[in-house]
Amino acid sequence: MKVKGNAQVRIGNNLTKDLARQMAEELAMIDALNNSFGTYVEQTSNIALENGKINYDIIGKTQVQGEWIRTTNIYFTEDIQVVVGDHGKENMVWLKCEISGEARKITSKAKLIALPLICPDINCTSEEFINEQNLYLYFNSPIAGFLSVFIEEGDVTRRLFPYDSQGDKSAVSVNADTEYLLFCDNKRMDEFNVKVDKIMLYTEKPLEYNTLHVVFSTEPYIKPLLTASVTGSDGYVIPRSISTAEFKAWMSDCRVSSSDFQSLKIRIRIRKKS
Repeated sequence: MKVKGNAQVRIGNNLTKDLARQMAEELAMIDALNNSFGTYVEQTSNIALENGKINYDIIGKTQVQGEWIRTTNIYFTEDIQVVVGDHGKENMVWLKCEISGEARKITSKAKLIALPLICPDINCTSEEFINEQNLYLYFNSPIAGFLSVFIEEGDVTRRLFPYDSQGDKSAVSVNADTEYLLFCDNKRMDEFNVKVDKIMLYTEKPLEYNTLHVVFSTEPYIKPLLTASVTGSDGYVIPRSISTAEFKAWMSDCRVSSSDFQSLKIRIRIRKKS
């Protein structure tokens, strides 16, 4: 089904233009889905779990009843308004997004739990990290399936799981009702009997936003074409990667080919050490 929507976000001191574009795009998608399929209220009080286990974008506790498949057109414009505040006149910049695409009404899917952690314990759930801090990820699913994890860093998206040692493997088989702790080599939770990649988050900016994409399906799927990983002179491995535009196109193709394909999106913040 073809859908259209729009949204606008104010660009302020705490919101970069790149993040504003992401937020405006997501809100425009939600507007399009709401226009075509409506919404309902999710009675969940734990926001972290809510974002981690539901497969659709949420504002507060309102959940759209449609699933975005692919974007066919997107257009951004800026509107500068002069307002009078306590300190005189100031410019207020709004970023508007108009989007059109293809969507379908949601079907029953597994409610997954995916939580970013700042330490290898489920009680360390956090969406904010300090520069050079390790990332861990908790995952659990009510049904068996295939799992992969990517991190979107602006124009580049990197694959974090399967691990680098697993080569060109597209996804890893996971069991139902089983706790997994990724990027950690302790044995408290089920392991995959392979060399574990430890993920260190890094930024040169005062504050940077990245997006984790936790991809899951009950049926096997083929990974996108990725560049090879690179080992730097410091010994750190830069994971396999793909352009974000190509990654999103791959995601769209997967959604078209399978209604069972899911992707949980978790935005994380990385702050530079003060």
